[in-house]
Amino acid sequence: MFSRCGLGQPSIIRYELPVELKDLLARAFPNPGDEAEIAAVFTAAAMDGRLGIPVRREGEAIHIGYQAAILAASPAH
Repeated sequence: MFSRCGLGQPSIIRYELPVELKDLLARAFPNPGDEAEIAAVFTAAAMDGRLGIPVRREGEAIHIGYQAAILAASPAH
């Protein structure tokens, strides 16, 4: 993909993007009433890892860690 655009091989920077479930729900516009079901899925994932992403509980808060990456490339020579 990068070479087709005239760019060299990209460098990749990976990081975890943390978000609290309540903040995610505030931005995600779930259907009315779905918040409880979504929260139940993430609460269970904090216990058993069913979502395959980092989820942990701290008191009443559920913290999610999305894996993100930045790809950066310079023009090929």
